[in-house]
Amino acid sequence: MTNLPQPSDDEDEDYEPFYGCCRTLKHLVVRGTPGHIDLFLDNTTTCNLKTVAVEFLSGANQQLITDCIEHIAEDALLDHPVLRSLSIKYPYESYYDDEHASGNAGANTLRDATLPGVLSPALRIPFLRKVTLDFHTIPVLTDAGLLQMIDAWPRLTALHIAPPRERYESRVKLSPAVLVAIAQRCPRLAELTLPEIPLDAVPPEKNLPVVGQRALRRLRVTFHDRGREHALYTAALFLDRLFPCLALNPRFEQEVVEPPGQGQGYFRMSWEHDAREEARTWRRVEEILYMMQLGRRHREELKNANAAY
Repeated sequence: MTNLPQPSDDEDEDYEPFYGCCRTLKHLVVRGTPGHIDLFLDNTTTCNLKTVAVEFLSGANQQLITDCIEHIAEDALLDHPVLRSLSIKYPYESYYDDEHASGNAGANTLRDATLPGVLSPALRIPFLRKVTLDFHTIPVLTDAGLLQMIDAWPRLTALHIAPPRERYESRVKLSPAVLVAIAQRCPRLAELTLPEIPLDAVPPEKNLPVVGQRALRRLRVTFHDRGREHALYTAALFLDRLFPCLALNPRFEQEVVEPPGQGQGYFRMSWEHDAREEARTWRRVEEILYMMQLGRRHREELKNANAAY
């Protein structure tokens, strides 16, 4: 992992020891300010890297992030491409320190960007197999944008898009239909994390499609509405028909009742409360999915037992 040095009067002097150092590296994790990361990647050769992880430690606009990814893409497409994994992290702490603390919240130009636009250079790397994205606020993401990304990476085996921290102004506009398209277009996908799909938008049971993508083992979808038990069942049935081979290990935890007064006012508006509700909803969906799988295995065992007689 490379932690870039702090700025000085002569930035080139600070970076001189790093120039060219990535020629023989296979895995790189680089953390620093956007300007320093851009300078570092611009002055190093990373054509032999198999994995690259970039973490921005201060506020970055769309152009700076895209420029950094452009350097990675340019090197990745040289000679014999070997890059398989790309991770971009822009944690909430960076956003908070750089913009909120300075009173310049309007400087976050990612609010007006699209996620495929920010990642546009990476869309030219068709051999990527794992992509991890963790933004404090996800740029605009729609079904069409997400499908543009997965079509650009036909060998994708893992896609992780972490849910945004700022749910009250989310720009994620995904529908359940995008999961159907992913199941149909990504036969190799084994891991998937997606943010914010509305639970009440899942089609009724009689209209649920059957795809049966059997490679996916690990799935996490953020349902931002908890919904009724029947809605959770329908959502689980929807996922089971798309991805019937999920590796599940539900805990079947007993429901925890919040103390009186904590479900009102500021607590209900807090991100921590929203995250707990979303985790609780997903655990319940996992439990229903597990019982569906258990029922299938039990039916198969009975069928085999009857055939033996």
